[in-house]
Amino acid sequence: AVTLNATNQEITGNITIDSTSSLNMNLLTSSEFTGAINSANTAKTVNLVIDSDSTWTLTGDSYVTSLTNNGTIDYDGYTLYVNGVAQ
Repeated sequence: AVTLNATNQEITGNITIDSTSSLNMNLLTSSEFTGAINSANTAKTVNLVIDSDSTWTLTGDSYVTSLTNNGTIDYDGYTLYVNGVAQ
């Protein structure tokens, strides 16, 4: 498993995860992520935490296993699936 802790960061790009890999991603302290996560729905697990100061703007449909969202998600017309359920 990979843990990505973004603190006061701007991240742009898609995150791809294969079937044997897991991602723990934490957007903290005014971080901004623009991109899709696991758009092919192949990851073993994806756990995402967004704190109250952080934002995620989707650029494609995304699949996560668990989501703790205290911040802002801009769906921008795309769908976020959490444990298989569209949000």
